[in-house]
Amino acid sequence: MLLAALLLGNSAAACTSFECSTSDIACDNGLNSLILATRYFRPGDLSGLQVWLKADSLVLNNLDTVTYWPDSSGNSHDASGGVSPSFRTATLNGRPVMNFNGSQYLNLPTFAQQPAATPHTLFLVFRTAGTLDETILTTTDAPATGRVQLSHTLGCPQQIISTVLSGLTLCYTTTTYIDASWELFEISWNLTDISLYSKGALVHTQSVTATAGGGPWRMGADKTASTFINGDIAEFVIYSRALSDYERREVECYLGWKYGLNSCQNLGIYL
Repeated sequence: MLLAALLLGNSAAACTSFECSTSDIACDNGLNSLILATRYFRPGDLSGLQVWLKADSLVLNNLDTVTYWPDSSGNSHDASGGVSPSFRTATLNGRPVMNFNGSQYLNLPTFAQQPAATPHTLFLVFRTAGTLDETILTTTDAPATGRVQLSHTLGCPQQIISTVLSGLTLCYTTTTYIDASWELFEISWNLTDISLYSKGALVHTQSVTATAGGGPWRMGADKTASTFINGDIAEFVIYSRALSDYERREVECYLGWKYGLNSCQNLGIYL
């Protein structure tokens, strides 16, 4: 179970890597428009980027411990402290990841835009072993009703729960999330609706009432450091606003090409 708060058209050609440029015009049927994709895209191209942690920002040896994970957003929201995970080279589509072995986690500082009280969109590339209750990501504020938490539990292996708003619980039972498989997961909250996406596909949306809250992020464990992830995290991106569908697909395209989890062609967007 996952605990969380968060195809368009055809084209004659597709990019060959996650960071590519093409002059082809792609028809985006979902947006009913033509887009000319002639630029490189990075998450920092969109406003509101708060945190951008990517394993390939580090140059380390395989199995090196990671005491500091620098934030690539330019906001210095670095992850550190806790119990250090290890660096694994060439793990996902030839790229490194952070490995958390069931007792490790990193902390992020408090930053201005806390997700429970403000709109937000977050993206996480991860996998869990799926053999135990596991917390992948959480905010560490005290009230459960103001917390964002993404977890996997044995009670409902494909469940997504959000405690970000009024203690809301979201559960869906599908084959979208598979234990021990890599996941590109997204959460979008616009102060009215919360939407959850898996590899670009909407898996749940619901209207909710906001509850103020939010606090420093913890990656790899719950707020009391008693339930941990046994798995890997490759990249974490969060914005302090609800991205538009087009913007969200841009980030999906970047992450999908980079990690081989989906393609721009399937999304109908070429970058």
